[in-house]
Amino acid sequence: MSQRRFILSICLSFLVTCSYITSACAQEAKKFTILMLNDVYQEAPVDKGTHGGFARVATLRKEIMAKQPNTLF
Repeated sequence: MSQRRFILSICLSFLVTCSYITSACAQEAKKFTILMLNDVYQEAPVDKGTHGGFARVATLRKEIMAKQPNTLF
């Protein structure tokens, strides 16, 4: 490869990289939510079915997903 082609390829690579970085910086930042369960020993509802249980967790998850679709569960 000639010296001229080498310099041209370096310049072209630099321009492509700068273009990519500029477009990546111009994109809007996205917010995401991490939803986690910890120490689940009893998944059945308590208090005669009025509290707890995975149905309640599923409902809360649906509500959060509706507000923030970028949610990791």
